[in-house]
Amino acid sequence: ADPEYIASPEKDPIDLVYLSKKFTATPIFTPHIRGGTNVSFVRTIHEINTEPYPVGRSNGIRPALQIGLGVDWNINDNLSIGGEGLFSFKSFKVTKTGLSGDDRQEAIERQVWVDVPIYVKYRDDFGKVRPFGYVGAALNLLLGSTAELRTENVSPSLSETTGSQVPTEGPNIKLGYKRNLINRSILIGGGAYYKVGKNFVFADIRYMAGLSNLVKESENYYNEDGSLSTTI
Repeated sequence: ADPEYIASPEKDPIDLVYLSKKFTATPIFTPHIRGGTNVSFVRTIHEINTEPYPVGRSNGIRPALQIGLGVDWNINDNLSIGGEGLFSFKSFKVTKTGLSGDDRQEAIERQVWVDVPIYVKYRDDFGKVRPFGYVGAALNLLLGSTAELRTENVSPSLSETTGSQVPTEGPNIKLGYKRNLINRSILIGGGAYYKVGKNFVFADIRYMAGLSNLVKESENYYNEDGSLSTTI
């Protein structure tokens, strides 16, 4: 049986039409499971370094994975309030040039998050393909952060053929103590449901914009033991 079937007088007995109108209703709660990829965009508030001259900086995106559960509280056939719990891996790359003159440093930061978004959703309630859109806010908990460092020590020369580049890689550095545990963001997104039998599969895309500074400024210059940081 199709739970969304609507009886009509033209093709169904009148008592079935009456019962359909009396007992057919939108589910109060609609659970779902979701998984996919994400990318993180770094927005620098202001650049700080200990070099006596300008240092070039560029940010790069890296794909990562996330999975989670969610539920929609259906106010009516079109409007609902949704909430989710997501376990997310996030990553990005920061490249600095001009360190100590000509050296180059690449840092790949990998983070583990729990994201809890809450949003208001509007969706179409008819057809095999049903578009939807939503807007809301999220609480973001940063559980851990590490960085992989790669440095190129460049020794220039007056001759184009006698200069040298020496790449080095150090151990992963824990950065969780330099990051804020509790963060906030707003989100906006949309997508479409596709009906398969009695159920739906869906695809969506969302943007979460951070509202708080991820960096602890008081810890930015130091290692975890309190000594002055010389790496990142």
